[in-house]
Amino acid sequence: LEKNITSHELSRQVYPFWTYSYLAFLFVFLPFTDWVRYKPFLIVESVGYVGTRVLLIWGTSIHHMQLMQVFYGLASSTEVAYYSFIYALVSPDHYPVVNSWIRGVVLLGRSSAGYLGQILHDQNILDYLQLNYFSLVSVSFAAVFSLVLPMPEPRARSRDEERAALLANEDSDDYEAAMRRNRCSTLCRHLREFFFDLKAIYTDRTVRRWSIWWALATCGELQAGNYVQNLWEAIDPTVIDYGYVEATATLMGAVAAFCVGYLRVSWSIWGELVLGIVSTGDAFALYFMALSKNIYVAYGLWFVFRSTYALQITVATLQVARRLQKERYGLVFGANMLLALALQTILTAICTAHYSPLQLSISTQFVVYGTYFFAIGALFLATGVYERTAEGWRNSLARDRHERSVHDDFGDVTTVNTRFHLNRSMESHGDM
Repeated sequence: LEKNITSHELSRQVYPFWTYSYLAFLFVFLPFTDWVRYKPFLIVESVGYVGTRVLLIWGTSIHHMQLMQVFYGLASSTEVAYYSFIYALVSPDHYPVVNSWIRGVVLLGRSSAGYLGQILHDQNILDYLQLNYFSLVSVSFAAVFSLVLPMPEPRARSRDEERAALLANEDSDDYEAAMRRNRCSTLCRHLREFFFDLKAIYTDRTVRRWSIWWALATCGELQAGNYVQNLWEAIDPTVIDYGYVEATATLMGAVAAFCVGYLRVSWSIWGELVLGIVSTGDAFALYFMALSKNIYVAYGLWFVFRSTYALQITVATLQVARRLQKERYGLVFGANMLLALALQTILTAICTAHYSPLQLSISTQFVVYGTYFFAIGALFLATGVYERTAEGWRNSLARDRHERSVHDDFGDVTTVNTRFHLNRSMESHGDM
């Protein structure tokens, strides 16, 4: 769309508003995602996407585009409710396959939209403005559909609510009075439980380990994804088939996500090593992309980066979800994204914002992003090698064979045991 906004203005004055608004909205919404049972935030997400398209179509100034990014940040901040919503509707036994499908379907939808949009434009069937009208109709339909989605099971009632319910059986006036007293303290009680649960959940080493990688890697992926087209334009401004490239990269990520549900890997043993190797590979992909003079080499490296990230974030989501109660998916998923966005805000302020003292070129920015992923890879590789050496590599291999045989016979016993201990932790808190 022709908005008379330069590429420099986009990268310095428009795109950062998405990061800042995403962080601000997620900070406000996070404590309430599980509490309201997700569906209200799916409706807010749909409204955010509608607002984004409306401003993208009819906005005319740089301020309109900044507001458009704010709406996009609103929609993005509630995306965590979508994944939490799906997990709340299925049993833990189905997590591996469901996790792969919900990640894969989202990526497949984005890929299909990219291919379709680029083909319609190249064949002069629709121009960019008409494509955005098409997108507006699509997200408007999604907004209507969100209203009829099923509601997950209600959260467990607190002790005060149980007491009020008992009073209702004796005297309706007493019940109303009890509920009025409870309403004034509900918010404080919920926030107190929120922070306790946050602390209790992250004491689980597996949740903490995968969440750290989740936050660090997502920060880097979002930052690179926001500005990669600026890098391609700098490499070769004559080649602008970005729609096909992004669609292909997303499609490869979808394939990787679908495959995760069928991988037989003992992630509790080899997880940190795999995370370290993949992150180091991503670092080199970003390095070489920043230094490349060939646009097609840069495209190929982007395919590698996007597909490996999609695979590992799908694994990370699965490993974290297996350790949680259903009432706490939004809490952990949102907290991980909040940390990722806080880190991305720092990266944006240093590398890309118009007030940044460094004013780095786009290629130098991607060298910085590559260095960032190299640090992540070094951290997890060092940790993984240390732990496997401390345990003994032969012992690790033997434990790997044992865990896979137990999984084949009985399912994921680790999930059952961990959820039992987390439940006991929550119950002991309630008894205090």
